[in-house]
Amino acid sequence: MTNKVSILFEAVSGLGREYVIQVAGTVHQSDIASMGLEVLPTMVTTLSAADSPLPLDPTQKVKADFDTRLNHRVLDLRSHNRRLIFHVKACLVAGFREFLEMEEFCEVHTPKIVATGTEGGTELFPLQYFENKAFLAQSPQFYKQMLVGAGFERVYQSSAIFPNWKINLKKTWKTKICSIETSSLAYVILMRKKEKSL
Repeated sequence: MTNKVSILFEAVSGLGREYVIQVAGTVHQSDIASMGLEVLPTMVTTLSAADSPLPLDPTQKVKADFDTRLNHRVLDLRSHNRRLIFHVKACLVAGFREFLEMEEFCEVHTPKIVATGTEGGTELFPLQYFENKAFLAQSPQFYKQMLVGAGFERVYQSSAIFPNWKINLKKTWKTKICSIETSSLAYVILMRKKEKSL
């Protein structure tokens, strides 16, 4: 084994999972490679080494508890299945937005930090906003109604809200809603439009 091959073998043997590497070499056609090509390396450089062992398995062959997944969310999202959740949400919001834009609704963005609660029935998440006490918004309902009263005939919002439901989580509980407000449609027609949007 030549000295160059020995150095290369040593460099490859020391690689761990989730390492970021740079490979220089020659590209060759291959019948066994998944894309029909393979690289015969002449140099392998480690750009960033990962901790070993990893706090969780990104392939999900070994399951991790919920807190571990949240504490190492970037690594958790390396999983294809985890990323699919985001793509499904994006498709749902895109369909919701496309339908309502065709129905001449105006998309609005209401405040997420508020001075008081706008809806009853749930507690608030308090926070310190400079020298003032504030809260995370529970719902955009109040603001949408104000906009309708101001002359916006049809408004909608797709955003996060922060109802303080009694859920045993160490992280802030957030949920996503797609909601509409209108002044000119009868209840039955409104329900039909909602069914159509789904």
